[in-house]
Amino acid sequence: MKNQFCLINFKSLAFLFVTSILISSCANFVPFTSSLQKQYNLKDEDLNKIQFYNSDDIVLYKDVSSSGRPTIKGGKIKVIDGREVEEITIKGMTKGVAINNENMVKKLGVSFEINDNYFLSFGENPKFNNKYCLFASNWSNNIGEITYNGEKYNTPAQSGRVYLLINVKKLQKLDSNTRIAKGRKIK
Repeated sequence: MKNQFCLINFKSLAFLFVTSILISSCANFVPFTSSLQKQYNLKDEDLNKIQFYNSDDIVLYKDVSSSGRPTIKGGKIKVIDGREVEEITIKGMTKGVAINNENMVKKLGVSFEINDNYFLSFGENPKFNNKYCLFASNWSNNIGEITYNGEKYNTPAQSGRVYLLINVKKLQKLDSNTRIAKGRKIK
């Protein structure tokens, strides 16, 4: 009976330990905002050194019948209301990198794929505490229109609530590494 009690306590303790590690590792992720950018004095050229993540799933889709055969590898073809639709899903917490794009004004292009042509635009959204949320060129009937690799895609309204996250712990490490003084000897 005593050994059984110890085994249960050990399992409980192990569970609590693993849970606390998982929770503490997630606690480092915070939404990317311009105030955070100012706080860490990040210039545009610094942004491509930061690992970005999307907060939730992003779903892009387009009619295959109106645009010909699918062009993006890894997209899935679905039949919705009798139409063939190509669908691309970028799962939540997918790693992304900022790309250099001169056409971006007050927006940030982030690529979650190997090629910089496959990027999505994010911009400050005052409705969501100025988090950098997924940007669509047009919203109509809760459907956003997005350009992805030069092609037009649609996205549902919930994708418009997806925002960028960064790992502040790594950002602090980057920030502190750039500010270390070497010291000075007396002559």
